[in-house]
Amino acid sequence: MKEELAAGIKNAIERGYSLEVAIDSFIKAGYNPKEVQEAAETITAGVTSMTSVPSHSESSEVPEAPKQDSSKPSSITQKKRDWKIIGIISLLVLIGIGLMGIIFKDSILALLR
Repeated sequence: MKEELAAGIKNAIERGYSLEVAIDSFIKAGYNPKEVQEAAETITAGVTSMTSVPSHSESSEVPEAPKQDSSKPSSITQKKRDWKIIGIISLLVLIGIGLMGIIFKDSILALLR
């Protein structure tokens, strides 16, 4: 369990949250404060000034996610956009095939006879 907590705290720190906010989030989520503290200590490896466990009443604010640079889209956004474009093109092709079938119905039926 301590390894999972340590990985979660490390993940939060990599996303831009402070160690204190990460610890507080895990405690507020219902994890044992002692286990959270021990997991944090494995990450900080001896840095004691940053590893104090805040009490539940110290801060009631929810941490904000770090803001991403909006000038370049994330890979997920780019993938979603690519799929939308593929979907629109496919839909237009299908509509075109349907219209061609309606317009050239007589010619198609003559070829099939």
